[in-house]
Amino acid sequence: MLYIKFSSIVLNMGFLKLLSAMGQIIFPNPCAGCGIQLGDAPFPVCYNCMKNLPETNNMGHLYNETYKIFEGRLNLQFASSYLFYNRQSLAQQLIHALKYKNRKDIGLFLGKQMGIGIRKHKMLESVDALVPLPLHDKKLNKRGYNQSTVLAEGITSIINKPILNNAIIRKVYNTTQTTKSRIGRWLNVEHIFDIKNSKELENKHLLIIDDVVTTGATIEAFGQHLEKLPNTKISVFSCAVAVSI
Repeated sequence: MLYIKFSSIVLNMGFLKLLSAMGQIIFPNPCAGCGIQLGDAPFPVCYNCMKNLPETNNMGHLYNETYKIFEGRLNLQFASSYLFYNRQSLAQQLIHALKYKNRKDIGLFLGKQMGIGIRKHKMLESVDALVPLPLHDKKLNKRGYNQSTVLAEGITSIINKPILNNAIIRKVYNTTQTTKSRIGRWLNVEHIFDIKNSKELENKHLLIIDDVVTTGATIEAFGQHLEKLPNTKISVFSCAVAVSI
């Protein structure tokens, strides 16, 4: 009788493993970095990819790569980025999946990592609210979400700060920045934002959230609106900063 029960348990365990394997074939859960199956893992990337994320580790340094981009252009309290970004890098893979493959889970994961960095280094304790860089309604409707807002949602799940989504809008649907020069990028974004609710922004330290900082032209245009508000301080935190390697 004991042998029959034991055999039944073994068979049931084998059946469950078979179901699990079939489930991964039917509903695959690949690592967003290397593609291996994650099974029931709680993160969208495997441990090895997580370990190899190209972190800047510059949260503890005021004068870092991201801050230098905006030096003389915006009066920032602080600027930083979580990852280094270059072509065909792991950071590019993850952010591309977030923006173009409906992988909001990647954005929430990256945002949480950003939030952990803020909490760990305490560089932004005085921040009152997060302000994601807005998308134009046309692009927002096409994509279904703003990737910067998703990052902000991940961040605030760690540091518990409000997200201000509607106080400033992107009023112009401009062309892509990817192939433009620094001057071309600035001309492309110079007049694309408009403040709709200044009272919601005034007298606060605002943290601008974006996915990738390249030349900084879009954030500069955005930040110049915020700088004009009474007693308003601004900082920048992007998921990644572009570098040449």
